Amino acid sequence: EDRGGDDSRVRRAIHECIAALEPLNKKEDGEEHGEGDELKAQAQRFGLPFDEHQEKVERGALRLAEGLLKRALHKEGRLQDASRGKKAVKKDVQVAYDALDKALDLADELMVKACLDVRTESHTEALRRLDLLEKQHEAVLFG
Repeated sequence: EDRGGDDSRVRRAIHECIAALEPLNKKEDGEEHGEGDELKAQAQRFGLPFDEHQEKVERGALRLAEGLLKRALHKEGRLQDASRGKKAVKKDVQVAYDALDKALDLADELMVKACLDVRTESHTEALRRLDLLEKQHEAVLFG
């Protein structure tokens, strides 16, 4: 079952989380306080639960990224099905590679722009499997 459509919606939601979180973590070189600190200070002055909402967005983004990584790992796991024809396996290799690559790129973006630690067991496994795919199926992927 290919859930590419679901994945694109999840990727879009993660991009929205990044867009919301990135300014909160942005600091200019040498600055001790950034734009996010000012927003938080304003929210506190008005009694708004800013930190609580930021934490919810962060948790949601991490959950979405983890789900995306797990689905990419599932797609890669289908490669083990030797009963599928050679043409289907070639397509599966490309689909699995693309899914892993996109999920890992987005996880890295979350780490850099939103300052969230996405290094989970799934993240480590996805990195390992992407590397294996590149080595084992170089001709299919890059040929």
